[in-house]
Amino acid sequence: MTRLPLHGLSILVTRPKNQAERLARVIEHAGGEAIVFPTIEIQPIADDAALRTMVKQLDRYHMAIFVSANAVEQSMPFLAAGGANSSALIFAAIGQATKKALHDFGVANVLAPTERYDSEALLNLPEMHDVKDKQIIIFRGDGGREVLAQTLRDRGATVDSAICYRRVRPQPDTSGLQARWNTGNIHAVSAMSLESLTNLYDILDESTRRLLAVTPVLVPHPRIAEAAQKLGLTRVRVTGTHDDDLIKELSLIHAG
Repeated sequence: MTRLPLHGLSILVTRPKNQAERLARVIEHAGGEAIVFPTIEIQPIADDAALRTMVKQLDRYHMAIFVSANAVEQSMPFLAAGGANSSALIFAAIGQATKKALHDFGVANVLAPTERYDSEALLNLPEMHDVKDKQIIIFRGDGGREVLAQTLRDRGATVDSAICYRRVRPQPDTSGLQARWNTGNIHAVSAMSLESLTNLYDILDESTRRLLAVTPVLVPHPRIAEAAQKLGLTRVRVTGTHDDDLIKELSLIHAG
């Protein structure tokens, strides 16, 4: 019998709960063990009046950009209930995971980069340069980087930000996780955002941070890897954003 590529490997998954569970199934299908430990909670915004108003006026926008799968999941029910005509709207996504989330809501045509998955990659697409006098709405969470909105404004667009969720750092009991790490039974960490990684770092005690520093940490972007290295993490690897990319990199770690 052929051994599965992640047989015997235990991976800490820090994504928000719903996304973590999806990745956990992929890891387990490849023979590994997924330790689901979300370090970010995605919550609805407390006051959604501004979001509802923007959605009702959606037909005045030329393009709607979604910065994450969370933005899709939190905003699309508002779009479905809003009643505005979006048939002429161009839908755009930061990356392929966000594009898939839009597909799952029935949006067939989505503009998205096919290699790097970040604001800069989306901004590099030809369609994002000819935006002078265009009205653009960006569905996003609270906080985060402003480079996307600011660059589009610099190119002559009018940009509105539709805040549709907030990110909260949970306060979990870490005793079991830290005990497990001390026995050498966490072989890798998946952190899909800088916030998820820094939240993990912040909630660990000093001795477990030292273990994190020498554990392989898989991140989707060089910017996150650079920040991880500044935290003192020494075994950071950059993968793609697809689950398949993560499994491939984990299997290389396991083989090595």
